[in-house]
Amino acid sequence: MNTETQGDERAVYHAKNQTYLIYLLLLLHPLFGITALIAALVGHMKKAVTDNTVFATHRVWQLVTFWFGLLGYVAGVYYILRMGSYVIVVVTFLWINYRLWRGWLNARKHEPVGPPKLS
Repeated sequence: MNTETQGDERAVYHAKNQTYLIYLLLLLHPLFGITALIAALVGHMKKAVTDNTVFATHRVWQLVTFWFGLLGYVAGVYYILRMGSYVIVVVTFLWINYRLWRGWLNARKHEPVGPPKLS
């Protein structure tokens, strides 16, 4: 095995582990809200780790999930305070969990995640 192949395998190994870590931190957000913020920080700061790997799509997927989830929770809290409705918070929670589990399962199979390609 040559050095370049070992370097590629090491890059994929680190990208995979970091992808799993961010998914885990995001999945723990209902118990410890700060874990989602830590996941977003790690995702933004260590984005280069997943470049040129199949896990690059997962990083975008994770960050989009975090930011739109945060927006959904803020809107949900507003509606709870103004109208007493928990619908937006519940829908946001279900949407986030769907995206995280779908991403996690694709990451385990080393497949990209995102909208299906039409062609």
